[in-house]
Amino acid sequence: MSQPTPWVCGNCRSINSDRADRCYSCRAPRALAVDLRSTAPPIRLNAETPVEKQAEVAKSAGATYSSSSGRATIVEGAIYIVTALSIFEAVWTALFVQILPDVDYSEALAEATVLLYLLGAEVLAWLLAFVAWGAWLSRVVANVPALGGGWPNVTPRAAFVNSVVPIYNLYGATAIVRDVLVRLSAPGAARIGLLTAWWLALFVAVLPSFGLIPGPTFVIRLAYTFIDNAIVGLLVRLTGNQFDPGAVDAVLNVTFLIIAATLALRLVRHIENLQRERLAVANAPASAPA
Repeated sequence: MSQPTPWVCGNCRSINSDRADRCYSCRAPRALAVDLRSTAPPIRLNAETPVEKQAEVAKSAGATYSSSSGRATIVEGAIYIVTALSIFEAVWTALFVQILPDVDYSEALAEATVLLYLLGAEVLAWLLAFVAWGAWLSRVVANVPALGGGWPNVTPRAAFVNSVVPIYNLYGATAIVRDVLVRLSAPGAARIGLLTAWWLALFVAVLPSFGLIPGPTFVIRLAYTFIDNAIVGLLVRLTGNQFDPGAVDAVLNVTFLIIAATLALRLVRHIENLQRERLAVANAPASAPA
């Protein structure tokens, strides 16, 4: 039986395993592989290489562009639906925990049933939003090479998978969005601040979910509960009325979710604008070497 033959990357001349589809060093696709005996100089695409030249080489290796605007529209719709359901559920929860001590069992049971239906609808909406986000992000990742942004750190399939796994996607998908932002923006001009603000707001908004997970995340939930109680104490001193921590928790949660949703919409539209701007440049003829 013959031994697997490694291949040499035509971009950086790194030697890769026969089973690898992309270069371990520069992430160039195997389509740019050169013969092991080739003496041709490496292509060496980097951040300083003109966009149109990077796009030309990527297209020669099979990269294509397909608009992600339709998927972006679906993502925006999903964000609106999740936010609306979360607001409705938060208001219902706040009212429910406030009136709970003063209602009889049958009325409390009816209110709790409605709340469970709302929570179920909200969870389903979140899961569908993850799928929509993953489908959009995978298309964007696939477009980056053809737009002259080089080869992203992950494949389109990996971008989708990283987006649909709850909790993990807070890290995985965010890292992919950061990579996309940097690759599609002019050097030093990537709006990382917008991405960071969105991530922080979303992280705070989903903190209550961390309390359902055993392990170190329980400590995070305790800190969140401490903040709730501090806000309740402040409201009591300011108004003289009693407020249930659960009600404050629901309102605090949805407030940060609204902020996160607003920033997410801006982020999606910004990346769509970057793609449109890059498309015009990438489709220009590559400059001839001096």
